[in-house]
Amino acid sequence: MVTSVSTKGQATIPKKLRKKYNIHPGSELEWEDNLELGGIVVYVKTKKKQPLTPFEAVDKLRGILKHTNILEEYLRDKQEEIRQEEVKWNRLFNRKK
Repeated sequence: MVTSVSTKGQATIPKKLRKKYNIHPGSELEWEDNLELGGIVVYVKTKKKQPLTPFEAVDKLRGILKHTNILEEYLRDKQEEIRQEEVKWNRLFNRKK
């Protein structure tokens, strides 16, 4: 792949390489003059990932599960259980509702 250098000394990194190496605005590149290869070698500097705090972990997981109101779902389940118990008791004691 060939790119040209602008008057400001900037070169465009081809999209294919940016995608492959996860290079985005703000990414740091390390430039090395490599005499053995007879040119310049460019490395993408990766940041060491710090362990997430519990709050950061929850934030990352937010939105993964289907959005439901847990309380409403719990109450619906309990109402259904109560209804089934009433049916069972009414059958046991031959009551009609």
